[in-house]
Amino acid sequence: MLVELSVENYLSIKDRITFSMEPTTDKKLKGNIFSFQEKHLPDLLKVAAVYGANASGKSNFLSAFNFLSRFVMNSHLLPPGMKIPVTPFKLDPDMVKEPTSFEIIYINKGIKYRYGVSLTRERVVEEYLYSYRTRKPTLIFERTNTDEYRFTNDIHFQEDIRKKTKMNTLYLSTSSQWNYEPSNEALKWFGEHLIVGPPVLMFEWMERTCEMIKRDSNLKELILKTLKNADLGIMGLEVSKEEKSDYMNNLNSIINEMQIINMVFKGSSRKSIFSRYDIKFAHKGVKNGIDTTVHFGMEEESGGTRRLFQVIGRIIESLQKGGTIIMDEFETSIHPLLLKKIVTMFLDDEINRNGAQLIFATHSTSLLDRDLFRRDQIWFTEKKGDGSTDLYSLADFDVRKDANFEKGYLQGRYGAIPYLPAENLL
Repeated sequence: MLVELSVENYLSIKDRITFSMEPTTDKKLKGNIFSFQEKHLPDLLKVAAVYGANASGKSNFLSAFNFLSRFVMNSHLLPPGMKIPVTPFKLDPDMVKEPTSFEIIYINKGIKYRYGVSLTRERVVEEYLYSYRTRKPTLIFERTNTDEYRFTNDIHFQEDIRKKTKMNTLYLSTSSQWNYEPSNEALKWFGEHLIVGPPVLMFEWMERTCEMIKRDSNLKELILKTLKNADLGIMGLEVSKEEKSDYMNNLNSIINEMQIINMVFKGSSRKSIFSRYDIKFAHKGVKNGIDTTVHFGMEEESGGTRRLFQVIGRIIESLQKGGTIIMDEFETSIHPLLLKKIVTMFLDDEINRNGAQLIFATHSTSLLDRDLFRRDQIWFTEKKGDGSTDLYSLADFDVRKDANFEKGYLQGRYGAIPYLPAENLL
């Protein structure tokens, strides 16, 4: 589970911002909080929503999760000398020369980790990893000035790995490749439990749903049940893998080799862009007064149906295994009532038994409901005078207990709204 993420000098983020899933002392809606049996681990919120005007930095903040996750999992693939695909804050020329920094705190298998990295386009400047099996931290490794390291355990083995770590790659990635167990355990959370979704074209997530349907008949029934309950008119579904010609298979191999770095670090799937499933949805039809079944292809379904099918596999997987989903523009093509139903699944202790989390950016103000969210679950991004992004929580405001969050937000009491002219935009 995610505890906290801090970001500095990344895209529209100039000064350090910190996003936290630790609850405040507010006693309201305690069911929105997940508690661990281990006393040294903090309570954590199950859901958080991020609001803000267009171009205020919501997507840039969430993309920090995507960059960090993919760089941790794949930095070892970078050839020596290749630029790290990170973008600093460009509106201040001085910041372009400074490192971009991330620090993430998370919990995996009852152990809390604190991992941080500072990097430029040319090299990793600093990197560190601590684990917390108790309240006391244990240093796994510390890296400064690119090639200066400090180890407290397995020193000879880690020294050998240090020599294999390139200046443009992470020690965490490299040491995991060499099967250093403490690094392996820390890295697994990024690969298995941190699930970052791009905003609209979610082909990778759609394939994941298809794979789940093909792999497990129980999962297929659960996905079908969800689609039926969403009132989409779907009675059944079938998924089959489309066969590709030898030419297409060869083209896939070439593209995968050419784009292995660009695709990994810019958010696209490493899987073949031509890998597709044939998806058919069964609907009820009528012929001569008799009920019949009519099959629609994915391209014939509504945008809302396609969107729900894209995300439902990852949502079910997260709820079953305890993953942290990060999603931008969550409400795209989804009705507000359906959106609220999805959110409440993560808040329901009977459904969410394994500490799944949902963190999403949205413009859907109908979710700003004090009976749904605590103040510490609502976050805002706002563009500052220098064009950089500020991030803050509704918990930072002195809000009355009976306040209407939606009304207050739309009236500008919390900031993070566009300032529009009184006349028409044209």
